[in-house]
Amino acid sequence: MVTGLGFGLIITALPALVVDRSPAGQTAVTSGFYQIGRNVGGSVGGAIFAAVLATRTEAGESYPATGGYVAVWGVCAALLVIGAVLSLRAVAARSDAEAKQPVA
Repeated sequence: MVTGLGFGLIITALPALVVDRSPAGQTAVTSGFYQIGRNVGGSVGGAIFAAVLATRTEAGESYPATGGYVAVWGVCAALLVIGAVLSLRAVAARSDAEAKQPVA
């Protein structure tokens, strides 16, 4: 439930952030790239997770073993940590760049 709530909040706020940070004349292009990236990422992620679950399904069974789901959620957790670190580094780099610009 917490994951669903957090994902719902980020999915609704992220497009506004992307558009807000884009140059004025490039809003449509930036928004389009965001949507394409989101769709491609979801498709590739779904395919990878389906492949992982398929490898964890025993012969003659209809459902994957619990270890398959644990592996998928482990990958999700690792990607979450990597994304958080990269996001924090990007914010810090942007703050440093803005602080170095002279005030006119």
